Amino acid sequence: MSDDHGSRLRFKGAMAGIDARDLVDAAFTAGFTGFRPTCTPC
Repeated sequence: MSDDHGSRLRFKGAMAGIDARDLVDAAFTAGFTGFRPTCTPC
């Protein structure tokens, strides 16, 4: 969540993302397509 404030227009909202890292030697990459967040009631 963003907690920005001030006189200028700023982002307010939540963001979601996916991150994958090759921590050994950075030789591999990952690609993500078709990411769709969904909400389910509790």
